[in-house]
Amino acid sequence: MMENSLYKLTLDNNGDISSLLDKRTGKELVQPGKAIRLALFTRNESFN
Repeated sequence: MMENSLYKLTLDNNGDISSLLDKRTGKELVQPGKAIRLALFTRNESFN
């Protein structure tokens, strides 16, 4: 779990974001049963 004054973020066992709580509104930004997968692209042909 990572947390600051604005957000509380929870990762699952795969390293995906399973919860992202906006503390200002109290709203959960990840749908129940879903996760957000982060990806790192080391090469991007469309960017010069």
